[in-house]
Amino acid sequence: MISLVSIVLNTVLSFIINILKAVFSILLWFIKAFTKALKLFFCALPITSMIFFLLMVINLLILVIGNPYILSLIPKVFGISFLSPDKNTALLTADALKLWWASNVYVYHGQGSYIPLLFLTAIMFIPVVSIFLSFSVLTSYGSLLFVAIAGDAIIYLLRALFSKSFLAQFQDRYYFLFPDAGKRHYEKSYNKWLRKHHEEFEEEAYEKSPDRNRYDDFYEEYEDEGYDPDFDDEDNEDYDPDYDDEENEDYDPDYDDEYYEEDDESDAMTAKTTFDFFAGCTSRESVEKKYRSLAKLYHPDNMDGDTAALQEINAQYEQAKIRFPR
Repeated sequence: MISLVSIVLNTVLSFIINILKAVFSILLWFIKAFTKALKLFFCALPITSMIFFLLMVINLLILVIGNPYILSLIPKVFGISFLSPDKNTALLTADALKLWWASNVYVYHGQGSYIPLLFLTAIMFIPVVSIFLSFSVLTSYGSLLFVAIAGDAIIYLLRALFSKSFLAQFQDRYYFLFPDAGKRHYEKSYNKWLRKHHEEFEEEAYEKSPDRNRYDDFYEEYEDEGYDPDFDDEDNEDYDPDYDDEENEDYDPDYDDEYYEEDDESDAMTAKTTFDFFAGCTSRESVEKKYRSLAKLYHPDNMDGDTAALQEINAQYEQAKIRFPR
C-alpha cells in the first residue's frame, strides 16, 4: 500500500515538474523572441527603438504608481510636450484588462476551475504585460515616435551620402547585435572571395620559367666562346674502343644499375624538396607579394592547405629576403 502511494505521489510530482518546465520554457522563448524583436527594431531604427523602450519603462512606472501626471515633470521640448498625461492610455487599458479578468476569471473563485485559470493567468502575465505596454506606447506617444523616425531617416540619408548605403548601415548594426550571424556572414564572404581568387593564387604559386632555360644558357655560353663540335673527333683519333673492355674485365653491369637507381631516387627527392617557390622574383617587393599569395594558398585553414609546404615557403622566404635586401 505504501509503495502504491509513493508511486502515485512520484507520478503527480513528475507531472507538476514537467508542467513547470514547459511553462518556464514557454516564458523563456517569449522573452528571447521579444528581445530579438527589440534588437531588430534597433537595427532598423536605432533612435526610435531607444525612445520606444524608454517609454515602455515610463508606462510601467505609471502602472506601478497609478498616477500618469508624473509625465508633467518632464520638461517640454521647444515649448511642446510630447508626454502629456492626458494622452497616456496606459491606465485606461490596464483598467479594461482588470475588468475583463474580474468578469471572466474571478467569477470562478471558490470553484475547482479557478486554480487552472489562475495558473494560466500567471503564465500569460509577462507576455500580456509586454504586449500591453507596447500598445500603450504606440497609442500614447505617436507624435514623439514620428519625430524619432524622422531623426533616424535623416541619419540614414547623411550616412548614405558620405559613407554607407541603407542596407550596409542595417547590416553593421545587425552583425554587431547578432555576432553569430555576423561570424557566419564573414566566413561565407571570405570563402567566396577565396574561391574567386583560387585560380589566380595557383597561377602565381606554380608559375615557373621554361625548362629550356636551364640548358640553353649553358650551350649558349659555349657557342659564344667559339665552340667547335669537331674538336672531340680530332682529339680522339687514337682512341681504342677495346681499351675499356681490357681494363674492365671484372665489371659488373648490375652494379651501375643499382647505383643509378639510388641516385635517381635521391635526385627526385632533392628536386621535390628544393622547388623554388620564388622563381622569377627580381626585387624585394615581388618576393613579399609572392609570399603573401603563397601563404594564403597553403595556409592549413584552407581546403588545399599544406603545413609542410608552408614551412618550406617560410624558409625560402627568409633566404629570398637576404638575396633582395631593402
